Amino acid sequence: MDNNEVWFDFAGDDKCEDCRGWDGVDSRCDCGNRRVYWDCEKGNGCKCKDRVETAECEHAYAVAD
Repeated sequence: MDNNEVWFDFAGDDKCEDCRGWDGVDSRCDCGNRRVYWDCEKGNGCKCKDRVETAECEHAYAVAD
């Protein structure tokens, strides 16, 4: 295991147990129970570069569907 990994909390993590969170890249959280993605709190008015939400975007947040 890489000790330098960064894990993000995400909305909709109620189905996860002992999950470290989401790495911000893969389509699943660490425990595999939820599909997670970046979304923008600004909706269609997103100001993220190239409308690509990442951890660097001030309006982005992680959410599970």
